[in-house]
Amino acid sequence: MTTTAVGRTTAPPDEVDLRFVARAVEPDVTTARREVPNRSPALREELGAVGVPDDRIRPSQFRIRQVPPGPYEAIGFRFRDATVPSDRTVAVVVFDLDRLDDVLSAAVDGAGVEIDEVAFTFRTATRRDLQRKAIADAVVTARKNATAAAAPEDVTVGSVRSMVTDHVSRPRRLRAGRAVAMDTAESGSLESGPIEVSVGVEVEYRLEEP
Repeated sequence: MTTTAVGRTTAPPDEVDLRFVARAVEPDVTTARREVPNRSPALREELGAVGVPDDRIRPSQFRIRQVPPGPYEAIGFRFRDATVPSDRTVAVVVFDLDRLDDVLSAAVDGAGVEIDEVAFTFRTATRRDLQRKAIADAVVTARKNATAAAAPEDVTVGSVRSMVTDHVSRPRRLRAGRAVAMDTAESGSLESGPIEVSVGVEVEYRLEEP
């Protein structure tokens, strides 16, 4: 007999994955390539001052695009000369959630960058521990389901022949517009509740005659 079940457990996050974006609009590509990367040292310095070590700060993307001359009010540009919007994305990992507001304020107010994404999640060891608990819950439920299904057939559920698991743990992501994200950082109200970890199991049991 094969049955399926889902086990769940919840816990508060112990890691926050952040993405910051430094933006600039320059008159030419050369200036854009110079100015946006220049903000990275300032960001590292500000984050270091609030306890984020250098090895948890990693540049992840650098984009430059050229806009030809003309009015571009529809897409937010009002420049008559050719311009070069550019941005650089920096990924930051924070383990001390009590310092999250300080980290966001340091990045936005101190380094002048914008918040692109905030993802509440778990460290690897925490996630594995929660997955083990969810698996135990799923296995108990699977056997109960199998026992209930076997009872009308006058057979009992024996040992496990095979088991397959499917782990699910989704970070709680907050993707806000630039202005909303900056207002949130300034208000110091960014937080997350418990996050669910679920594991599905498919278990095949041997059936035994009474």
